[in-house]
Amino acid sequence: MPANGTMSANGKLNPKSIARKETLLSRREIEGLIADGRKIIILDQKVIKLDAWIDYHPGGHLAILHMVGRDATDEVNSVHSAETRASMSRYQIGRIEGRWDNFLPPYQGGKFRPYVESASDGPDTDDQFESSDNSRAPSPLFDTEKTAARRRNVDMQRSLSVSSVSSVEESEANSGMAYLDDITKKLLVIDNASYPSLDGATQDEIVRKYRILGQRIHDEGLFNCNYVMYLIEALRWTFLFSMMLVCLKYGWYGTSAVFLGLFWHQLLFAAHDSGHMAVTHNFNFDTTMGIIIVDFLGGLSLDFWSPCGPPTIKLPWLSMLSRSL
Repeated sequence: MPANGTMSANGKLNPKSIARKETLLSRREIEGLIADGRKIIILDQKVIKLDAWIDYHPGGHLAILHMVGRDATDEVNSVHSAETRASMSRYQIGRIEGRWDNFLPPYQGGKFRPYVESASDGPDTDDQFESSDNSRAPSPLFDTEKTAARRRNVDMQRSLSVSSVSSVEESEANSGMAYLDDITKKLLVIDNASYPSLDGATQDEIVRKYRILGQRIHDEGLFNCNYVMYLIEALRWTFLFSMMLVCLKYGWYGTSAVFLGLFWHQLLFAAHDSGHMAVTHNFNFDTTMGIIIVDFLGGLSLDFWSPCGPPTIKLPWLSMLSRSL
């Protein structure tokens, strides 16, 4: 099937698919879809539903979650190749008319009203822009924190009925975790408050900066892969691996291990590029390339490519969230 998904198996245009993509969706209908958990963005006046793609996005799902309910046209155009942008039309479920006023994404605490077709559309309220805990929409992170905190408070009350020794121990433990939870919540509130305002002037300035960025990337040819550099990379890998074998042959095990470590280290740069589909921009080819490099040469699995984004070292003791400790 072509990338746009508008043709049937016999190669003819699919009228139903075209009609569905051209359906005019109101702001309330889109709000209702987001309230139902759909990952909706606006791209060149098209309504794009990314539920099926979010887990495969090379840039991670957070980049998409921060764009839900927003006009992501300039953000997408500035950092995606023409081939990638063309492929996005397969996820189109409708279109809009006129300027789109951005919602506050659910991931940032935005509230969305379910859409009831028989009900009249009420006016938009300022509830979207409130940032207090009472007005915040359910969030997996916040709900987990609040639920756990309440559970610990209940446990603290129950601990009063047990022996004095165990009561003191449990109280100290709960107080420590409650303190960490409180710090975490405060940091998240500060983080949410740092997001740009949704007013027109601020959003227009963001659009202007993204357009400048996109033009700069295009002018410098950063979407055009320099394959000669991969030949140089392959020669570097060959040298490091050969030196590892030579040192191993002569019994210089420590030096051999150093060359082997450097060989694996240099491989990860190419694995990173293939994970982002930055080599050929072809999902199948770049994924196969990544599997060969990481699985067969590196001895790992390409599954180490985190769904949250690029491969990173995730150590619990470096986490800023107390729940991960």
